[in-house]
Amino acid sequence: MKSKGFTLIELAVVIAIIAILAAVAIPRFGNTTAQAERSMIKDMVSQLTSASSIYTAENASTPNGFNQFVTTNNVPAAPFTMSVSNFGTPAGNCAVAANSITGCRFSKYTNVTYTFNPGGVITVTATPAAGAPAL
Repeated sequence: MKSKGFTLIELAVVIAIIAILAAVAIPRFGNTTAQAERSMIKDMVSQLTSASSIYTAENASTPNGFNQFVTTNNVPAAPFTMSVSNFGTPAGNCAVAANSITGCRFSKYTNVTYTFNPGGVITVTATPAAGAPAL
């Protein structure tokens, strides 16, 4: 009598292979949200630097702080002004001051602060959630 189906050994081998593949794949894809947010935060620094450069070109003087080229409105006030409405989630939660943009938050990073330093150098600090890499 010939039975159809898989033996216990065959099933155990297949389950072991699936477990090995899962053990390799899960750590690779588990932190993609944090990596995406980290890239977004760094992109915001690039955008702020560009907006500062555009302000300098338009006004023939360097800005003294963010309040000269960043607005809290959803729509920029002038071609060289950018809005903070997309600096975090939920949209528009950042506060703009002369030398800092504070209160920005993402799902994996909180207390995101962009600081305007003399000469237009912009730095960023943030508090990463558990398991998220530091900026």
